[in-house]
Amino acid sequence: MSVQNMRCLFPALRMNTCATRVQFRPAVQRFPSFIRSYADSSAASIPGTANPAAGASTASTSNSREELGDITNDRAREPFQRGNRTNSNNTSSSSNSNNNSQRPPAPTRLMKRVLHVRRVARVNSGGKVRSVSALVVVGNGNGAAGYGEGRAVEAAAAVLKATRNAEKNMTSFYRFNNRTIFNNIDFNWHKVRLQLRSAPPGYGVVANNHIHEICRCIGISDLGAKVHGSRNPLNVIKATFEALHRQRRPEDIARARGSKVMDVELTYYGHTDKSNSKP
Repeated sequence: MSVQNMRCLFPALRMNTCATRVQFRPAVQRFPSFIRSYADSSAASIPGTANPAAGASTASTSNSREELGDITNDRAREPFQRGNRTNSNNTSSSSNSNNNSQRPPAPTRLMKRVLHVRRVARVNSGGKVRSVSALVVVGNGNGAAGYGEGRAVEAAAAVLKATRNAEKNMTSFYRFNNRTIFNNIDFNWHKVRLQLRSAPPGYGVVANNHIHEICRCIGISDLGAKVHGSRNPLNVIKATFEALHRQRRPEDIARARGSKVMDVELTYYGHTDKSNSKP
């Protein structure tokens, strides 16, 4: 190829290769022969130039374009092929029933109730440092619950801290027939005088709003409660948790009297209940 032909070829070659590079940049880098074949075909198309291998270059150009199209299609199909390989792996793994049976069950989602949020201030040498305090109760609705307190500058951060503390403080509670408490409870916590009464099936929870939310988190569906004295939400919540912890079960009464649990259950409840256990 003469120098004159190359000078005529360079502008068209630069324009075409730029367009090709924008459209198929990875393929051009991998197959530089495509540019050379395209350059030969462009030189053959210039009038007044003779190229004995024009037919061969045209055929190679078409072949290169076809190869480039196949490569582009293969790259476009790569994500779907990865998904198919993943699905095939999942299918092969699901065929092994022994491995699936050994997997742990999914964790139970906890119920969260933000019962009290207040603004507090701490006084130091520089003045008042204001923050937000929150109290949160969490439970699984099946006999386990806990409460926690958190303090931060923002309310959302305080609620998050309180939730984490409540999850750490979760404990189990005994329930009669998985719906109510075993007996009536009279409990004093500071200036709070709390009265909890067991109820028959279908009675519902007739109580203070804070006690109502605690019962929902624990899984108590039948209960009557009254609060006398101080109505401070912090003390009411703490008194409720402490009172439910200290309730006396038939096993405790039988152990104190030296009698059988069955006799105590027949005396107090009129029948024996074998489901009085922690979750």
